[in-house]
Amino acid sequence: MTDTSQQQAVKNGVIHEDKPKFHRLRRWLRPLLALWYVHPDVTLLVYAPPSVCLGVLVTAAKPSKDRLHFRNLFIHGRRYHFLDGSAEGFRMVTTSKIPWRRRDRTPPTATLNANFQVVDDTLTQINVTAQIRIWNIWGRMIMPICFTPLFLFAIWQSPIVRVLETLAIYMFAWLSYRYSAAIDAHDMVYFIEKA
Repeated sequence: MTDTSQQQAVKNGVIHEDKPKFHRLRRWLRPLLALWYVHPDVTLLVYAPPSVCLGVLVTAAKPSKDRLHFRNLFIHGRRYHFLDGSAEGFRMVTTSKIPWRRRDRTPPTATLNANFQVVDDTLTQINVTAQIRIWNIWGRMIMPICFTPLFLFAIWQSPIVRVLETLAIYMFAWLSYRYSAAIDAHDMVYFIEKA
């Protein structure tokens, strides 16, 4: 007797692999998930255990005159904040100083997730991914929300032009938020590489 699952897997000499349950849905959602991640995945190798890596990063995140070789990391008042850290990994965000407000800082636009994988006693692999912080987008959407009634109820243009203008201002607001998140993610990866 032969195994029926093996017969179903091989048809006409071609091996068919079992696909996951929601593979079609994942294929359609892949472009939307690409909007969520703002930096390509990065893998770093460090010759230290995870606890030492995290300790060095937390120490380097604080500006000091003893670490002047890191001065380029703190340009424009940039600061790095660790949300949580453990032996498995850490999460961090970055903020910058707002030039026209003395004590205010920009809200974080990206979150960097890093996972530690211990290769051996002295070598650690850090896998880094960065994604958008969606809940801080409200600050970028205030202006499109204010201009939407002006564009939708303008009497001098056709309705198609009005709708396209409205969609364009929302698209530009989204793109500005996404690109500022990409810059923040790039700066955080640069910080990890230099520290």
